[in-house]
Amino acid sequence: MKERDIHSIIRLYPYLLDPELENARLRYERVYDDGRRADFVFYLAALNKIIVVEVKRGIIDNDSLNQILGYIHKEEQENPMSVVIGYLVGKALSPTVKERLSRDFKGKIEFKAIEFDIPLKVKICKRCRKANNLRNKTCKWCGSREFIRID
Repeated sequence: MKERDIHSIIRLYPYLLDPELENARLRYERVYDDGRRADFVFYLAALNKIIVVEVKRGIIDNDSLNQILGYIHKEEQENPMSVVIGYLVGKALSPTVKERLSRDFKGKIEFKAIEFDIPLKVKICKRCRKANNLRNKTCKWCGSREFIRID
């Protein structure tokens, strides 16, 4: 699995991260004035909310956490009237990051696990046309049992 594979799934099916993202405006690989680049920034204008997403294919460490905190800070500076939160996507959290998230950033940054929250292999529901984990027996979104498989 490569990081670009995870990016492809999120770009095609952002609602797997959060159902709110289905109709959000996306800036993929958002570059800031200091040259740093966030993987995804979703703008939910109707909710006055911004979601910054950073993807790592391995374990989320302190560097990854500090990286997304920088992107969140940039978005807060540029959009002071918006609520800005972050999603860290990876295999797992390091113990230090897990502690920091629960202690210091609860409600501000969420962890999304590869293969649990973000499946790498999906199938499409015939009824609602939404992506589901390949292992699902029923559609997560509408309950249908009929799928179109894609890899």
